[in-house]
Amino acid sequence: MRKSILLVLLLLVSAGIVAAQVTITVHPANIPVTFTGSVQYSAVVSGSTNPVRWAVDGVTGGNSAKGTISSSGLYHPPAQVGIHTVSASVSGSTVKGTGKVYVSNYAGVFTYQNDNQRTGQNTSEIALTPTTVKEKTFGKLFTYPIDGYVRTQPLYMANVLVPNLGYHNIVFVTTEHDSVFAFDADGLQTTPIWQVNFTNPADGITTIPDTAFTSFCNYCDNQTEFGITSTPVIDPTTNTIYVEARTQQVANGVTTYFHKLHALDVTTGAEKFGGPIEIQASAPGSGNGSVGGVITFDPFWQMVRTALLFSNGTVYMGSASLGDAGPYHGWVLGYSAATGTLQQTGAFITTPNGSRGGVWQDGAGISADSAGNLFLSTGNGTFDADTGGSDYGMSVIELTPNTSGALELAGYFTPYDQGKLNDYDWDLSSAGWTLLPGQTGPYPHLAIGGGKEGTLYVVNRDSLGGYNASNNDQIPQSITGAIRGSVPGQPVCGIWNEPAYWNGYVYIFGLKDVLKAFQITNGVLNPTPVTEGTLQMRAPTPVISSNGNLTPIVWVLQWEFSTLRAYNYNNLKTEIYASDQDSARDGTDGRTAKTSPIVANGRVYVGTETNLDVYGLLP
Repeated sequence: MRKSILLVLLLLVSAGIVAAQVTITVHPANIPVTFTGSVQYSAVVSGSTNPVRWAVDGVTGGNSAKGTISSSGLYHPPAQVGIHTVSASVSGSTVKGTGKVYVSNYAGVFTYQNDNQRTGQNTSEIALTPTTVKEKTFGKLFTYPIDGYVRTQPLYMANVLVPNLGYHNIVFVTTEHDSVFAFDADGLQTTPIWQVNFTNPADGITTIPDTAFTSFCNYCDNQTEFGITSTPVIDPTTNTIYVEARTQQVANGVTTYFHKLHALDVTTGAEKFGGPIEIQASAPGSGNGSVGGVITFDPFWQMVRTALLFSNGTVYMGSASLGDAGPYHGWVLGYSAATGTLQQTGAFITTPNGSRGGVWQDGAGISADSAGNLFLSTGNGTFDADTGGSDYGMSVIELTPNTSGALELAGYFTPYDQGKLNDYDWDLSSAGWTLLPGQTGPYPHLAIGGGKEGTLYVVNRDSLGGYNASNNDQIPQSITGAIRGSVPGQPVCGIWNEPAYWNGYVYIFGLKDVLKAFQITNGVLNPTPVTEGTLQMRAPTPVISSNGNLTPIVWVLQWEFSTLRAYNYNNLKTEIYASDQDSARDGTDGRTAKTSPIVANGRVYVGTETNLDVYGLLP
């Protein structure tokens, strides 16, 4: 009987009396696109041979407000941010296949931690939400091979018009092999848009091998060469990316070391503004390594680790050393980009009549407010500012460029127990300083940070407070033991990164501690975390993505295990994604060093020792 019914149905279908069941699958199912991009959709149809009709939000062919789609499925977005549904249908059926397109236009990640205040927040992300970032819908999309360790944060620039190639969203990544790569950020081509390398082995110019440092380097971390260690910075107004690179040259048996500042065209990688220029500096002083009352920037002992800063037409960098070795000092150097000459405008030394005082910040950049005032911290070293001296070891410093660009001290804060911190190497410059947005209350302009000892300092940027030998009462808040790792007898498990800020929350991940969120209200930081995670890590730097005040996600790269993780912003015990949930699909290509991911226009970018991995919504 059943066979007879099936036979009748088949005869009716073949005669066109009963329609076959129609199914339509649209690809991609989820995809972000920026204003200058496009998406080629395809549809797999079964049960019908009729042509596909395309629509956007139910409008056949779309329109200027929703985006247009051709009869072949080529979608062009509108010039406004939004989420749209692209659908495919066929005549004679009500069935539709659909896909989501996320039209975004975040201009880019031009600097470390997204802005000069170093908040770590991107509040223009519409595709990646706690709902979409799940193991089933989010993962690794593609990867690009590179030529060396990445210790810097990637950068991103949207809607770049590349000669002969049209518009591209570009992600930039630098390596310790002294290379800069510019890749299509959306995986539209497998090779770099451009790549430059600053070595020339034929002339004896190479990166610096680890053998040059093996006698003293306890920070080398199995790294075999040193080239680009500080995160570059982009000036979008001139389409320029600024890069600091180290090289050595061996000629006639003599080895010479160099630091150079490069200004590269973001579209081609070509040098600009007469670059590169050699980084040199000198200042009067009688401190360690001085000759004839002058201290000179030493290209071997000095290391530029801080991310570069671009502020009011000037590129800034901070310097310390590698491995606490050699005669070194803290330096802050400024180079003019506004003049197009890369001329040095300022050179500030932190301990001119002493020693050390390095500007480390573990890769975090010097911070700047809108007026161009710079905020940074120094490590263990000579301190005598309280007795009229000019040495500022173990301090938070504010520098202000004068009309000629020279850097002048505008204020400082030094913890009352700086002597103890110095003796035990409980470095205050193990972390960067985050400038909080305007607050209500008596201190509208605050900065927050700390060091190895784990005390969290909230300072008043309008008056840093100087030094008080008895306590830290001259600053708005000092929270002892706020950040503390789990290693017995090791108080140096404190802050080794940059605090992040989002919508009244301050996120800090201490060394071998758990991720913690502190809430700030009316300019006062609650000393007790409002939420904290459960997984201890080696001080990753948190970054936050959100759509304004909606759909926030806290991202961290657990670099010691090469795992990208995402958390609920107000319940850090809730992990919404981890790349080791499906390691075969999402595991990083190569180990990660201490760097941080970036989130831009629906993608997350992670640098490793061999690759740049790109994560996003699965198509």
